[in-house]
Amino acid sequence: MADSNLLYTRADLSVETLLSEIDSGATGLPKMQRKFVWKDAKVRDLLDSMIKGYPVGFIITWEAPGSTTSHPIGTEHHAYPTQNKLIIDGQQRLTSLYSVFRGKEIEDADFHKRRILISFNPLTKTFEVATPALEKSPEWIYSISDVFLRDSQYQTTKEFIEKLTDSREKSGSKLTDEEIKTISDNIVALFDLRKYLLPTLVISANADEEDVSHIFVMINSGGTKLTEADFILTLISVHWDQGRDLIEEFCADTKKHNSEGRKDICNPIIDFDPGDVVRTVMAFGFHRARLKYAYKLLHGADFDKRGAISEELREKRFAIFEEKLRQTIDRDEFNEFLKCIVAAGYCDRSLIGSKTNIIFAYAFYLIGKYEYKLNGSQLRKIISKAIFFFSLTSRYVGSFESQMEQDMLNLPEEKTPEAFQNYFDNMAKSVLTDDFFKVTLIGMDGLETSSSRSPAFLAYIASQNILQAHVLLSKPSLQTATLYAEWAQGRRKSVECHHLFPKAYLRTLGLRQKEINQVANYAFIEWTTNLDISDTAPNIYFSQMTKDMDSEAIAKMEEENALPSGWENMNYNDFLSLRRQKMAETIKAGINFLNH
Repeated sequence: MADSNLLYTRADLSVETLLSEIDSGATGLPKMQRKFVWKDAKVRDLLDSMIKGYPVGFIITWEAPGSTTSHPIGTEHHAYPTQNKLIIDGQQRLTSLYSVFRGKEIEDADFHKRRILISFNPLTKTFEVATPALEKSPEWIYSISDVFLRDSQYQTTKEFIEKLTDSREKSGSKLTDEEIKTISDNIVALFDLRKYLLPTLVISANADEEDVSHIFVMINSGGTKLTEADFILTLISVHWDQGRDLIEEFCADTKKHNSEGRKDICNPIIDFDPGDVVRTVMAFGFHRARLKYAYKLLHGADFDKRGAISEELREKRFAIFEEKLRQTIDRDEFNEFLKCIVAAGYCDRSLIGSKTNIIFAYAFYLIGKYEYKLNGSQLRKIISKAIFFFSLTSRYVGSFESQMEQDMLNLPEEKTPEAFQNYFDNMAKSVLTDDFFKVTLIGMDGLETSSSRSPAFLAYIASQNILQAHVLLSKPSLQTATLYAEWAQGRRKSVECHHLFPKAYLRTLGLRQKEINQVANYAFIEWTTNLDISDTAPNIYFSQMTKDMDSEAIAKMEEENALPSGWENMNYNDFLSLRRQKMAETIKAGINFLNH
């Protein structure tokens, strides 16, 4: 037990002690089905370091703050009704050891269940990932899990020596006395791994999540910072383990992209991670963007009593969390939201500049449906405009929690579709002024940049998709949005970013890379067309590739691609200036289209 006056104490524990605490339920290791990312070779290396007496890093546990009604992880029956300690760092190591020593299955990052099979050679005192060849070899113990489960050191040694002796005799050789002693000593060393002391820090229950995160960063050599989402996910694992499973199954589905033939998964646009789901649910269910506050809320903090933990409040809030989570991860609902992203022009993951804009847009989608009772068409119109606005203005980038908290606070009290629509219309109007389009958007905070990931440039591409623009110089003409579809992708992307004034040509004029790579010099064309153009000067390649087009068709193509008439013969800097204005006009046209 940690000293109540200290944030943490050191209490080195043997492997068997830690695994027994997990078995009994005293220590909460997330269950074996939790996502496991280590490769078997890393488990082998861990055991190799242990048998050689090398250090393997700290295990960090946190005394469970406040009372819990958790369902501990490990065996089915537990001596402890609640968990006394939670694993904060060392989950992969302890999951590895628990799986190997207890013969338990794990579920890997691809959600495939399997056993970790590690073989041991008592003659050489080495470990290897188990293979069919090792299973047949008399010089190897195929699975050390089977050895630990038998729990008989003498019987294991006796049977191994007998098997190897028989094999040697069949091949005309003999097992020497020295080899027998080596085998015996090394099997003892294998069993003694249970006694291996793991350096363990026990963080006091008095420490809050900031203290825990700081200690973790100071001790963890990787310097990985624990996030508030990590703490909330741990809390969910403790109090409602099925909820953690539901979250991870949903996240896995967002990454499968129909690869397993399921008709309810077709998502080429956005992947969700568990922390993203937590953020969405907390914003949707509790109107909270600050996860630090959300953690305290979900933990059961009574803010009228200086944050004292209330089991009644925790149960009430977890009930809300469960309801909102199930609505959030509904596959049909999520697919309807994906249509909003497509309607906003962001029809491919390469166009998503910031995931937080999408996460909070989804929270607003759910709020609109369940709180303001919008129907599907109303939602799509409002949320697609919101997605475009959030993405163009980077509304939820940087210190986004403060902005989102304020936006949540300003949600209209009148729970009607009209109030919800007016709320977003007024939000956009306050930012998207004439000055925004004529000054900000064409300046250094907008399109005057060499970053192809800038929000303004991505919004320009999205606007082309909204306006059903056709790909520059495409013959027969295809729409840009069509070529972002998954079916259109081969070994090369169907559309490529082309320099209207080719790079090699601009270098002959003495321009620097940053000047050459201005986004106003970019246009998306088919990769086959890009090969044909090569490094030819614009006035040459454009006239050659449009010689079969009439002036009306050329003018329409230039308008759809924000090209000023006669651009191919312009001074490069004059061209950039005029094209930024045309691109800004395209973005405004995209917004106007969404407004009607």
